[in-house]
Amino acid sequence: MNLLVVDQFSEAGGAQICMRSLLPEMQRRGWRVETFVPRPVTRYRNGHKTAADIFRYAFDMQRAAAAIATMVRESPIELALVNGPRVLPAVVAIERPIIFYSHSLLGKWYARGLARWAFGRTKARVIAASQYVARSLQQLAAPASIQVIYSGVADLGSPGAPLNGASLNVRPRVGVIGRIAPEKGQLHFVEAARRCRNACFLIFGASRFASSDYERRVREEAKGAPVEFRGWVDDPAQALGELDIVAVPSMQHDAAPRVVLEALSAGKPIIAYRSGGIPELIEHGKTGILTDAPTPGSLADSITALLRDPGRRNELARNARQSWHEHFRLERYQREICEALEEAARSAEPNSARR
Repeated sequence: MNLLVVDQFSEAGGAQICMRSLLPEMQRRGWRVETFVPRPVTRYRNGHKTAADIFRYAFDMQRAAAAIATMVRESPIELALVNGPRVLPAVVAIERPIIFYSHSLLGKWYARGLARWAFGRTKARVIAASQYVARSLQQLAAPASIQVIYSGVADLGSPGAPLNGASLNVRPRVGVIGRIAPEKGQLHFVEAARRCRNACFLIFGASRFASSDYERRVREEAKGAPVEFRGWVDDPAQALGELDIVAVPSMQHDAAPRVVLEALSAGKPIIAYRSGGIPELIEHGKTGILTDAPTPGSLADSITALLRDPGRRNELARNARQSWHEHFRLERYQREICEALEEAARSAEPNSARR
């Protein structure tokens, strides 16, 4: 199959890492994969969009649509896979089947508006990263066209190691991994760290796709707290290897954080908020802990309780590892996505914009 992948970002966020992890299986199947990432004239403003932002975006999408149309004319493209709502307008007019891959909730009014407009003009199918995402898209696309496929990750380690504090007479380590952004909850993590004793708190990550204002605020709030900043780590196994507990204090709209699957794979106990699609990935009390409330106090209470009970931590780690093996392995993810793409290429009518 000849596949065109259109991505809205060139930097490696969770959605981009997911797409890259599919390439080996696509190559094994003998597919030809071409990629396209629009290059905006200027970086868009994060958050509130001005009239100038909207004008620049419209101009960028016109350029992108022209470039994609040329690629489709000159290459035997059979299917377009669109990774992110921002680039949907650039593929509306191509006469090829389209699949929109939604890794996150379309919470912004303009993202939902773009998706609604594009779905109204095409026969695009949708792959959603969680049921939480799928439910939000049912108002925008036909429910029959939405398929849920949970992400998968590679084997990042094995469980069984006791808490550092129990084995090495050093303080155990609790950490968060990922983009430093309001929706990831690092400020809550810092406040929880101030309430806990006899533990080190590590923040792995950096500002990506957004302003660094939030990161500066997190660093300011962390002064005097037992918190260390380790920067961005490309290899999640490296970060996970330093941790005894992984915290995921994601805010309301986090759809299916990749770090949860990575922690399951590494056999690390997880403490997370009941946000977005996280309860679909973690079975409370068995493969991780879901806090009573999305607050720093509740997070601190859960961390403290788990630090005091290494036996429970090891049980959670074993169960987490088993959950990854049964549900979230990379091979299962690669197979299900590729089979969905093949089925779409076989059965979908070519897309064409409505006049």
